Amino acid sequence: MPTMFKANPKVDQLRAKLGHPIVDADAHQVEMAPLFLDFLREAGGAKMPQRW
Repeated sequence: MPTMFKANPKVDQLRAKLGHPIVDADAHQVEMAPLFLDFLREAGGAKMPQRW
């Protein structure tokens, strides 16, 4: 279910103080896990994903 964006002045103030971008990485690791396991297999051999 998509969420609706609502501008929030507090968020804008916080971002202005940080001086670096905020990266949303929650659960996105799960989306790439199959591809990452393929990469591990190619780079480290058939048993590497099991060791990881």
